[in-house]
Amino acid sequence: THVKFTRKTTTNGVEDYTQVYLPKLPDDCNSLETFDFLKKFENGRRDLQWTTGPKLFSNMLTLLSECTDAEDTWEDLTAQSATETVATFTVAFTGFKSAMLSELRHDDQLEYLRTISKPDTMTVRAFLQRLKTLNSLAKRFPDAPATNSGLTDMELKRCFHHGMPKKWRDNFTVAGRVYSSETLNAIYIYMTTQEAAAPVKKPSPKTPSTSNDSGDNQAPRSNTTPGGRIQPNEK
Repeated sequence: THVKFTRKTTTNGVEDYTQVYLPKLPDDCNSLETFDFLKKFENGRRDLQWTTGPKLFSNMLTLLSECTDAEDTWEDLTAQSATETVATFTVAFTGFKSAMLSELRHDDQLEYLRTISKPDTMTVRAFLQRLKTLNSLAKRFPDAPATNSGLTDMELKRCFHHGMPKKWRDNFTVAGRVYSSETLNAIYIYMTTQEAAAPVKKPSPKTPSTSNDSGDNQAPRSNTTPGGRIQPNEK
């Protein structure tokens, strides 16, 4: 469900309208849906120029109306605010993010990214994009350090290389190449040539869950994991 918000401006007698559709946070939302909601709210806030406390508080509550847990969490946080100002909204918004994503752990997520392998049913391109996305999200976890959060460029390159099927990595080595001396894009291009010779398998309804070994893997069984992590295929 989305809500349409409109901002009207007038310049030299000419009216202009900016319309933005923002999603309502769904009930039983997962971590990626929560991240997506928070990001789109902040973008909408900027584009629609919500610069007053009452407007921010009111619109936030509107967008949380379909998620009981989130709505209750928000109301508990805002009950502590004596006035509705931009400053008190910022405090409440930060607290809301921490509460909704409290199970996520930055260090656990990075450790997880260091061990995942590309599922047989996922393309090389999709795996790299997902790896980058999950690393970017880790930097925004509530407990992420202010500096040096997420994987370094070298670590990201290593995770991508090590996440490829063992046969492809062996071919990479036989070709006289070393991942630490290559750019991420060069490794990506090489792996896509390997993929072209061994097309991605079509998903099977009874495909077993992925393992974290160094061999070929099947598609993950679930979008969730214990220990505060987000999996590659979480929607």
